Amino acid sequence: MRLGRLAARFQQRHIHALARASHALNNAPGLSSVGMRPPSAPTADVAEEELGAVRAAVLSRPAALNAVNLAMVQRLTALFARWEAQPHVAAVLLKGEGKAFCSGGDVRALAQLPPGPARLAQAVAYFREEDALVYRLATYPKPFVALLDGIVMGGGAGLSLHGRFRVATERAVFAMPEAAIGFMPDVGATHFLNRLPGRLGVACSLAGLRLRGRELRDVGLATHFVESATLPLLAERLVELGAGAAREEALGNALRELESPELLAPPPPGSIATRLPDIDAWFAADSAEGILAALDAAAGGAPFAAELAAGMRRGAPEALKVSLAALARNRNRSLRECLLDEFRCVVRFMEKPDFYEGVAAQLLRKDGQPAWARPTLGEVTPEAVAAYSAPLDGPGQAELELPPEPGMPPVGLVGKVEKARKSPPRARKPREKL
Repeated sequence: MRLGRLAARFQQRHIHALARASHALNNAPGLSSVGMRPPSAPTADVAEEELGAVRAAVLSRPAALNAVNLAMVQRLTALFARWEAQPHVAAVLLKGEGKAFCSGGDVRALAQLPPGPARLAQAVAYFREEDALVYRLATYPKPFVALLDGIVMGGGAGLSLHGRFRVATERAVFAMPEAAIGFMPDVGATHFLNRLPGRLGVACSLAGLRLRGRELRDVGLATHFVESATLPLLAERLVELGAGAAREEALGNALRELESPELLAPPPPGSIATRLPDIDAWFAADSAEGILAALDAAAGGAPFAAELAAGMRRGAPEALKVSLAALARNRNRSLRECLLDEFRCVVRFMEKPDFYEGVAAQLLRKDGQPAWARPTLGEVTPEAVAAYSAPLDGPGQAELELPPEPGMPPVGLVGKVEKARKSPPRARKPREKL
């Protein structure tokens, strides 16, 4: 057994030495890899790249940390639709340019629109198309790889974490900081956060807890963890696979061979994997008030608890309660059901002032002093929270429409799906669990 572990360690170190050499060669002037084409000039801040039989979409808005606007959503939707229809494309990949994979949706642009019905319509239209793209990528029929080499927040998590292969590097930083801008984690976040260990998803949602590098792999947000210096070698391996990249097993094996030797060691002290028992204890309550009280009680002897309590206090009280209720409500729902439910909440957030005030305080004025509509948790009633997830049947409102999941009837509204099931869904190959 010990010899086997030594052999595995030697093999991985050898691979990573080759990766560093490959990185130097690929960045030398005048050199390029066979089967690779440099990225095209970005269209709507999204470039295309060819890696043999694999096609890559590159988010190319680095100055804005690749925040995704409506034009980018539409460009990505068109690219992935085209590649789905092309038989010579074996697999697809999504990555970001610069220090971010994707920092989320371009909420700054939405908040800068003049107040009124037109702003509401544009905001809702953006989230409608973003959710449709998230669902397309989550149900994509070809292998889909997301390279999480940098910041992964908000909408960026929605574009990546529902996919089959989620490859993080030491530069990855994950967070869902929506509560601090008077919003809630959407883009299917109530689905993937509910699949994290214990109450970790609640901590991420309410306190904006950040996970870094290997931590994404340790808790299941990432399926693989590689060193960023290995990415050029990863690209070469994708080219070498050719049409074989269409087979998930072959693609998964190629990614596994490149995983960092760091994974052979247990999680280091202080990493998120070692803090899960504390998180479970502090976030055990089913109310925001109860959770905050537990954090405050522990804060005197646990700086980490004090940090999480401060994170919660940065959030809008109404957003905190709506987020917690959505996580509880969607705990056992499918991704499609979660997206439909979240969209109802998103529309209500767009109708209220906290979102615009939060974005202004954090990103426009940058004073960090939002004036929330309900400044305390006690002012947010259960009736106010329940109203967020009520059916969209008001003037100008329309439910989110998504294609049915494989084996499911074409039912549109949350709550009717379970009733419409008349037989179990047909068996599907399960993707690696979060």
